Amino acid sequence: MLCFALIGRLQQKGINTVLLSGDREEAVATIANRVGIESEFINASLTPQKKSEVISSLQAAGHRVAMVIFIYLFMSSLVPSEFYFNLDQTIYQ
Repeated sequence: MLCFALIGRLQQKGINTVLLSGDREEAVATIANRVGIESEFINASLTPQKKSEVISSLQAAGHRVAMVIFIYLFMSSLVPSEFYFNLDQTIYQ
Protein backbone atom coordinates (compact mmCIF):
# COMPACT_ATOMS: atom_id res chain seq x y z
CA MET A 1 0.00 0.00 0.00
CA LEU A 2 1.31 3.43 -0.92
CA CYS A 3 1.01 4.94 2.57
CA PHE A 4 3.08 2.09 4.06
CA ALA A 5 5.86 2.72 1.55
CA LEU A 6 5.81 6.45 2.25
CA ILE A 7 5.98 5.93 6.01
CA GLY A 8 8.81 3.45 5.58
CA ARG A 9 10.78 5.98 3.51
CA LEU A 10 10.26 8.68 6.13
CA GLN A 11 11.49 6.33 8.85
CA GLN A 12 14.56 5.39 6.79
CA LYS A 13 15.44 9.08 6.72
CA GLY A 14 15.24 9.22 10.53
CA ILE A 15 11.90 11.02 10.61
CA ASN A 16 9.73 10.06 13.58
CA THR A 17 6.25 8.88 12.72
CA VAL A 18 3.15 9.17 14.89
CA LEU A 19 -0.17 7.47 14.19
CA LEU A 20 -3.32 9.42 15.06
CA SER A 21 -6.57 7.62 14.30
CA GLY A 22 -10.23 7.60 15.18
CA ASP A 23 -10.27 3.82 14.83
CA ARG A 24 -10.24 1.35 17.71
CA GLU A 25 -6.97 0.67 19.48
CA GLU A 26 -6.67 -2.95 18.26
CA ALA A 27 -7.01 -1.96 14.60
CA VAL A 28 -4.60 0.94 14.97
CA ALA A 29 -2.02 -1.23 16.75
CA THR A 30 -2.18 -3.76 13.91
CA ILE A 31 -1.49 -1.09 11.28
CA ALA A 32 1.23 0.55 13.38
CA ASN A 33 2.96 -2.79 13.84
CA ARG A 34 2.77 -3.46 10.11
CA VAL A 35 4.49 -0.18 9.22
CA GLY A 36 6.89 -0.12 12.16
CA ILE A 37 5.46 2.68 14.30
CA GLU A 38 6.42 2.19 17.94
CA SER A 39 3.63 1.78 20.51
CA GLU A 40 4.40 5.05 22.31
CA PHE A 41 3.62 6.89 19.06
CA ILE A 42 0.17 5.33 18.60
CA ASN A 43 -2.98 7.30 19.44
CA ALA A 44 -6.33 5.59 18.80
CA SER A 45 -10.02 6.48 19.20
CA LEU A 46 -9.34 10.18 18.65
CA THR A 47 -11.87 12.74 17.49
CA PRO A 48 -10.73 15.15 14.77
CA GLN A 49 -10.50 17.85 17.43
CA LYS A 50 -8.23 15.68 19.61
CA LYS A 51 -6.02 14.95 16.59
CA SER A 52 -5.72 18.69 16.07
CA GLU A 53 -4.74 19.17 19.73
CA VAL A 54 -2.02 16.50 19.49
CA ILE A 55 -0.61 18.06 16.32
CA SER A 56 -0.72 21.54 17.84
CA SER A 57 1.16 20.29 20.92
CA LEU A 58 3.84 18.72 18.70
CA GLN A 59 4.20 21.97 16.80
CA ALA A 60 4.34 23.98 20.04
CA ALA A 61 7.20 21.73 21.16
CA GLY A 62 9.13 22.75 18.02
CA HIS A 63 8.40 19.72 15.82
CA ARG A 64 7.58 20.11 12.13
CA VAL A 65 4.49 18.13 11.25
CA ALA A 66 3.58 16.45 7.99
CA MET A 67 0.55 14.25 7.59
CA VAL A 68 -0.10 11.11 5.56
CA ILE A 69 -3.87 11.15 5.21
CA PHE A 70 -6.65 9.35 3.40
CA ILE A 71 -9.13 12.20 3.03
CA TYR A 72 -7.27 15.46 2.36
CA LEU A 73 -10.19 17.86 2.04
CA PHE A 74 -11.83 16.73 5.28
CA MET A 75 -8.75 16.61 7.47
CA SER A 76 -7.02 19.68 6.12
CA SER A 77 -9.93 21.82 7.20
CA LEU A 78 -9.78 20.48 10.76
CA VAL A 79 -6.12 19.83 11.49
CA PRO A 80 -3.40 22.41 10.85
CA SER A 81 -0.23 20.91 9.43
CA GLU A 82 2.71 22.14 7.41
CA PHE A 83 2.47 19.45 4.73
CA TYR A 84 -0.12 16.86 3.71
CA PHE A 85 0.79 13.69 1.81
CA ASN A 86 -2.35 12.39 0.16
CA LEU A 87 -2.60 8.88 -1.23
CA ASP A 88 -2.68 10.27 -4.77
CA GLN A 89 1.03 11.12 -4.15
CA THR A 90 0.40 14.87 -4.13
CA ILE A 91 2.11 17.03 -1.54
CA TYR A 92 -0.01 19.94 -0.35
CA GLN A 93 1.45 22.97 1.45
